[in-house]
Amino acid sequence: MSKILRSLALALCLIGAAAPSAFVSAAETSPKDFLAALYANYIGKGKGVDSTNPATIKRYLTPELGALLSKSLKATKAGDAPDLDGDPYIDAQDWQITGLAIAIAEKGADQATGTVNFKNFDEAKTIILDLKKTSAGWRIDDIHWPGDEGTLRKLLSGK
Repeated sequence: MSKILRSLALALCLIGAAAPSAFVSAAETSPKDFLAALYANYIGKGKGVDSTNPATIKRYLTPELGALLSKSLKATKAGDAPDLDGDPYIDAQDWQITGLAIAIAEKGADQATGTVNFKNFDEAKTIILDLKKTSAGWRIDDIHWPGDEGTLRKLLSGK
């Protein structure tokens, strides 16, 4: 009987060790949770996210926007400047993010707009993100940068 109890205890420990990663995904059930998880990568000594990594592209972007970014990255020749010159989520190459605030305007069950306000090196920034709920969860369908800088989709599609 003690062998069965030890096996059961080991199984419960293994489930417990695996559970936190499952809870991270489950916690992102809202567009605000999704954006909070993304922008947590930039706070404090955060290293941001590698927007050139295929897994990261899949994790944060809709398949359509991800395909545009991947195509743009593949088309960039060695030594050429890429279409995307900086981090699209913060509209900068370097960061020291403080004062993060996220607001969500839902546009139905599967679409929302996220407005992210923060200071980067004490400069106020506002980034607007079009969000779509996919089978994998909430993803970014476009990013609108301040002023006349345009959007990520326009930049990548050349329009």
